[in-house]
Amino acid sequence: MDWLQGNIGPLFDAIDALAQGAVDGLSAVLMWPAALVMVVVFAALGWWLRGWKFGLGSVIGFAVIDGLDRTLKAPWARASSCTPSAAAASGRPFLHWARSRRT
Repeated sequence: MDWLQGNIGPLFDAIDALAQGAVDGLSAVLMWPAALVMVVVFAALGWWLRGWKFGLGSVIGFAVIDGLDRTLKAPWARASSCTPSAAAASGRPFLHWARSRRT
């Protein structure tokens, strides 16, 4: 581990800065509107992308978070879970394109 940090430590620092910037930026976006607005946005997005069951599940999940009075930590948790999900979702069309390009 010391060898990795000594030789490619700046790469690890860049990855850390990129991930932290993405989480901080997404957290700032999610903290801006009221929590109820975010519930409606995510429920509508879930319904549109995955169906009514997913939209209902997101409403129930956010109701549980609100019921546990974790609203101050919830945007950070949403940002931490949305960042990899967005990366995976953006890579999926590329995967389909790459599969169709086989020779």
